Amino acid sequence: MSMKSQPVAVLGGGVCGKGIMKLLESLQWTGELYDEKGRIFDEVASLRCSVVVFSPGFPLNHSWLEIARRSGKPTFSELDFASFFAQFSVVSITGTNGKTSLTAMLGHLWSSLNKPFILGGNIGLPLSQIVAKGIGEEVTVFLETSSFQAQSLKYLQIDCVLWTNFEEDHLDHHFSEEEYFLAKFNLLEKNRGKAWIGKSVESAIRKFGKKLTGKTSVVPRLSRTDIPFKSDHCLLSYPQRENLSLALAFSKHEGIVEEDFFHFLEDYGGRMHRLQKIAEFGDAIFWNDSKATNYSSVLAACESMVGSTIWIGGGRSKGIGLDAFVSSIIQKVSGIFLFGEVAEELKQRFNALGVESVCCSSMETAVVKAFESVSIPCNILFSPGFSSFDTHQSYAHRGKSFVEIVFDLKKSNKMRTQVLSI
Repeated sequence: MSMKSQPVAVLGGGVCGKGIMKLLESLQWTGELYDEKGRIFDEVASLRCSVVVFSPGFPLNHSWLEIARRSGKPTFSELDFASFFAQFSVVSITGTNGKTSLTAMLGHLWSSLNKPFILGGNIGLPLSQIVAKGIGEEVTVFLETSSFQAQSLKYLQIDCVLWTNFEEDHLDHHFSEEEYFLAKFNLLEKNRGKAWIGKSVESAIRKFGKKLTGKTSVVPRLSRTDIPFKSDHCLLSYPQRENLSLALAFSKHEGIVEEDFFHFLEDYGGRMHRLQKIAEFGDAIFWNDSKATNYSSVLAACESMVGSTIWIGGGRSKGIGLDAFVSSIIQKVSGIFLFGEVAEELKQRFNALGVESVCCSSMETAVVKAFESVSIPCNILFSPGFSSFDTHQSYAHRGKSFVEIVFDLKKSNKMRTQVLSI
């Protein structure tokens, strides 16, 4: 009996779930969508379907997947299922930090060079939706791949891997740091071509007893003097120089000469909510780094600041210990303003080290109080370090709110200055 004679059960009604439904439509194959907020997948539903395809957010031990396995139904991740119908090259881009920036950077470069490409995964379209579009084999798919997506991969054919860095993260989803690492490492094991990794990835590979193959190259971070851009270019920041070094190594492998590489990235403006200079007034420069949802990205942002820095951070914890982070950040900032669910816990850690911090009832209050504390020229760095879901829909929503607060503050500060000058 043809598998198409029964519908595909699609678990998850988000972006990937909808992408799978579009792919099934293009294949003239019926799909039935199940979501925890709506239609529930149970034993009866399992008997009705031929195949189960799940979205990246589903843990591998999720009860719905257990039901499917007990019924003997094949289960595939969204990436694996889409890969059965794909005919193009896939470049997988991953890392604790920087993967979105690196993916966008390569997209900008390929666009400037008129090379056919499409951005997929966490940025752009789900792979299933890309396949549904009928993309040809001449197109390169730059696939931003999270640990959630990488962990369950069995069948996707990856042509190259770029792995920016590795730090402890997502322990609210993975059981341990090693499990999180192995999820990422799965991409190297599935890779059939070259791979380029950052120095911290090399250290993690040694730590967890894995070995590098000859097709994997360790790429050091570029220094500022290696990069022929103006001094205020976004790609000269500490974290972006790591992305740039990997992009350069991959581009050379693809036949792009170094002169062209830097020429076509000279007008690249970076990603929204990733270490963006928003405004400068009074004695403060305001930076929006709302995409920083883990400790290492906050510390990297601090490394990029020149001069004194006031840090605004907080949000919802991901289940990772705070002590090492607190000990590190106090060496990099001159003021600390906290908000969100984790604020009180953070303040206790700072208090234990004899470091003053200010707990605020909201992000807006934190911004205002940080500005009011300024006595010398300094940076006010909004780099939360935690998930946004306690106060906002996403890091982008949070970043947009921050920008609006800063510009309201700028307007009120201008009016106040005008009144005082009368």
